[in-house]
Amino acid sequence: MDQAQLIHRFTKQEGRFEYQDRTRFQAVVYDACLAGEDLVVHAMRREREPEILYRVLTERSPELGFAVPYRHSDPLVYGTVSRGQIACSSPGGVAVIAYRERNAIEGYRVADGRGVWHARIEDFWATEIREEVSGQRRVRRGIFDNDALHFLERIAGGRSAPVFVQHRFYLSRDLRDQTGHYTLETYALDPETGEGEFWGDSLPSMLAVTDEFVVFSWEAPYPRVEVARIPK
Repeated sequence: MDQAQLIHRFTKQEGRFEYQDRTRFQAVVYDACLAGEDLVVHAMRREREPEILYRVLTERSPELGFAVPYRHSDPLVYGTVSRGQIACSSPGGVAVIAYRERNAIEGYRVADGRGVWHARIEDFWATEIREEVSGQRRVRRGIFDNDALHFLERIAGGRSAPVFVQHRFYLSRDLRDQTGHYTLETYALDPETGEGEFWGDSLPSMLAVTDEFVVFSWEAPYPRVEVARIPK
């Protein structure tokens, strides 16, 4: 059964955030972003609606659902291929979704829900999903025979900057031995076109990106958050 959540909105006034309004949304929300004045949420209403992105109802625009992923009757399969994180582009009004466990990244126009581009990351090790029938049907997910695994770490930026997508890259032996070791691969994409490039594996996790600042999260040699100014 879907769960209702209250979405609270605040506006920045003279350096302070003030309460603006709230909206009841009938689904579990996984992520959200702003495309101009439009609030976009990543949510699933699997039993009733196939879409996974929604423009939330406001006084100026009706609710709109868009972005239909791979359909499957099994909740484990559906959740694996459909969950992700989103970022929005304010100038062009594009919502970008990167999926947690597969190599697809997609851009959708918020005004009408139209898909404008679809990109795939090469050399991506996705989670395996296996369906077995031995007495009773069973669906399993894992690394199985794979040598490595990619998993979405973060999508950030997009409002007046590129969209940055970061994936954790694990070797299978590190997962099995629970070493905790991984590398972080970073890609930069134009939210309007989907064109992008690989930025390497030396950057830390990006918590937020604006046209002026980047907020980084470091784990070593000790946990910390750093804010870096983008040179003009």
